[in-house]
Amino acid sequence: MCMTNEKMTEMNGRLTDELEQNMDRLHELQGELKYTQESDPDPLDVAQKMGQRDTILAESKRLNNRNVQIRKAQNLMREGDYGFCVGCGEEIAPKRMEFDPASIECIDCKTLSESNGRQFIRAGV
Repeated sequence: MCMTNEKMTEMNGRLTDELEQNMDRLHELQGELKYTQESDPDPLDVAQKMGQRDTILAESKRLNNRNVQIRKAQNLMREGDYGFCVGCGEEIAPKRMEFDPASIECIDCKTLSESNGRQFIRAGV
């Protein structure tokens, strides 16, 4: 079952909206990060700012990774391969696509790639 042009347009709109929201949030996080880098003579305040900085950096990383995923999905749309798994080439389940329009792998390939990723992390690769 191939995706209709109308559905493709809807998915692209959802991806574009999410990308814009993520970029806005990243801009906000940059401002928050600047605040945490201001010098402070109180060691307790310094420790608190370091914790805030780590939280901000983690959220920034998550948003940047998500933006990469969104752009990959949008590139697949332009190439005419959207909705098909980049791992095995099979059609991605419509419910999965509806839940996350940035999905570029079927559930089996995603599970396998996440499992392999954990193995590389444990091995120190």
